[in-house]
Amino acid sequence: MPSKTYSVRVSQSVDADSDALSGWINEVLSAGEVSLAPDPGPGPKTLRLSADAEKVTQGAKAAGENETVFLRRLIASRVRVVEEKEREKLRPKALVLPRELRVSAEQLEPLVAGFDGLQSFLLSRVVRAPEARTAARMLPDERADLSRTTASLVNRRCPQWLAENIDLLGAALQVASIESHVIARAYEASAERRKAAKKATEAKASAVPGAAPSAGGALSLEELNLVTEGAG
Repeated sequence: MPSKTYSVRVSQSVDADSDALSGWINEVLSAGEVSLAPDPGPGPKTLRLSADAEKVTQGAKAAGENETVFLRRLIASRVRVVEEKEREKLRPKALVLPRELRVSAEQLEPLVAGFDGLQSFLLSRVVRAPEARTAARMLPDERADLSRTTASLVNRRCPQWLAENIDLLGAALQVASIESHVIARAYEASAERRKAAKKATEAKASAVPGAAPSAGGALSLEELNLVTEGAG
């Protein structure tokens, strides 16, 4: 019985020798019924195994496969592969950031606010109703909840590339958080100034009997003259 050496590419966790392979082939042929595991496909590891060429041909024909696929399926049927729990141990885990590097919910507020603004803008464009932009904005409690959830996710399931740059991300988020509050305060101060100026204009207009402020709250030239004469 001439022997032939076959090269079979298998999973890294699979191991077998020529004697074991010959025994498995004999089992399959003696059973008269070929029941093999599905083809796992070629893996990174190559096994060089010797077996009776005629028996390999018979087994491959019975399985309806070429010789290489037949041997790979036969090995997969007989060899114990790493079980799912063991694969889980080998799989790299998401990192949990140390306390001093964790991102806070407050730092993520600018990102959540940006996401909220973009979402409401897109929704208003989809429904073609500009007024929907305001209605589609998140409530303050909803933004706070999303910020806390996102911070917890980043801190507890941090990928390697993010963990390596978390200090830079933390600094960038801190700057963005501070700048967002500065812009908000500047906007509020500007709104207060406009409101105060409008009140002052309305107060001057009401001081002149029969005078009414023009459109937009600004005084016309005639109204200014009346105010000036009244003051004189």
